[in-house]
Amino acid sequence: MSSKIKATPIGKGINGKGTHTTDGTQATTTSAELPPKTALAPSKTQLAVERLRHDEDYKKAEELSESGLAGTPLEWLYRPHTITGLLITGLILIYYAFYRPVSDDVAVETKSGLTVLFIVFLLYCMIQLPDGLLQRPHPAIWRLVHGMNILYLLILVYLLVQSESNARNAIGFFYPELGSPPSANSKLYAEDCRLYTPEHPDGPFAHFVAIWFDIFVVAHALGWWAKAVMLRDKRLCWILAVLWELLEYSFQHILPNFHECWWDHWIVDLMLCNMVGMVAGLLTCRYFEIVRYDWTGSSTGMSFFGRTKRALKQFSPYSWTKYEWEIVSSFPRFCSALFIVVVMEVMEMNHFFLKYVLWIPPQHPLNTYRLTMLWLLAIPALREWYRYITSKETTRLGKDMWLLLAIMATELAVCLKFGWHLFTIPPPPAVVYCWSSFLFIVGLWVLLRFDILPVYSVPKLSDRGKNRKRIFLNVLLVLSVVPLVYLVYSQDVGYGTVGRQILESKRANSSSTNSSSWHLDL
Repeated sequence: MSSKIKATPIGKGINGKGTHTTDGTQATTTSAELPPKTALAPSKTQLAVERLRHDEDYKKAEELSESGLAGTPLEWLYRPHTITGLLITGLILIYYAFYRPVSDDVAVETKSGLTVLFIVFLLYCMIQLPDGLLQRPHPAIWRLVHGMNILYLLILVYLLVQSESNARNAIGFFYPELGSPPSANSKLYAEDCRLYTPEHPDGPFAHFVAIWFDIFVVAHALGWWAKAVMLRDKRLCWILAVLWELLEYSFQHILPNFHECWWDHWIVDLMLCNMVGMVAGLLTCRYFEIVRYDWTGSSTGMSFFGRTKRALKQFSPYSWTKYEWEIVSSFPRFCSALFIVVVMEVMEMNHFFLKYVLWIPPQHPLNTYRLTMLWLLAIPALREWYRYITSKETTRLGKDMWLLLAIMATELAVCLKFGWHLFTIPPPPAVVYCWSSFLFIVGLWVLLRFDILPVYSVPKLSDRGKNRKRIFLNVLLVLSVVPLVYLVYSQDVGYGTVGRQILESKRANSSSTNSSSWHLDL
């Protein structure tokens, strides 16, 4: 039997099938040479995948087949639902426009209008935003997280262009309980730094015991569990934890909440709450590193328990990437890790300054909403940043990391605008001298460690010279700690001279609760 060959455009063969010839065309065969049709009818899943093969959703169909969801009850979650989403959006609009009880109160109507605006925007984000790197528990969840943070960024932009009083009134419009400086923002945690108080009616260790009944002890542990899961590196976690305690010392002349006793800084916060959270987070990372991910199973023949177990697996990662930051492997990697440290510390500092300048109490739900949204955004953002610095094929910053940086910068701008009078308070001289010395020594270490100074380039040194250089670098690291130790001593409330003066000055001005700033003459 002779075959009949003809040149056709690629993709236009019989039934969309064929083989490529050497000249770039596609060879197709006659119907006589086609294999006979099978008597078994294809399944619904096979038909759906075949229908999407030459469609823009073909990639999603392939991911569905590889994930093991094909043929399971969860299969419908990964099918396009654009028309269904459009109908749901229309029904919501119809209800708010025609069936919702109308009020003559402008405030009520304004809140209703903004509510439906947010709902429609988030629905659009869930349906139409591009997928990110994370697929579990569902890409739509991460699209929703991205949309919520877009709204948060837009709210920050609105607050940024307002005056200080208008910004506070705008927040008070939705939360009438706000609108005055909360006393909790001026709470001092260093009234008495003695561990042993035999005269106290609640016991000789009443001060140390009372700190454990603070709700923020749990918040510290949960927060560091979340950071450990995000960073997946114990060294970066410890750098962030120690650096944050030093920043609290450095800014305690501005924010009263940073006044803590030495044992609150280093025992309760760092060695207990933070370390417990870090260990739990790193153990979580280790579990996901060693767990075996099997997504190729099918629901055929599975019991109810098996189906339930497979459904619960949807809330676990599809895969797990262990972050190898390699901080000192090269100067670019050092800068990339340093950049993450700076971003996370600035975001943390923004939290305290925002609630102080906008008069939001520490236990208000707005703080919880912000921390939750930013944590959920930071998970894919750090994944995108890690891929950006480790993969040569990635040439652009991911959408989640871009949004996180935009939020950080806008929050910082809001803090600077409404709290500029706080930042203009001159810091204690010890803070300036200690940080300047530390940055100078670390900067010199970086120049020598990464051979940025050509005169100290390692290839020009002998083995003996390299050993001397290594010893000199270690000595520099030890010396860099000295100014930080003095910073802690000089600023420590209850022991340091400057710390005691700050505490006495704050106590003298505690009667003026409406004052948003206070000065200290040193």
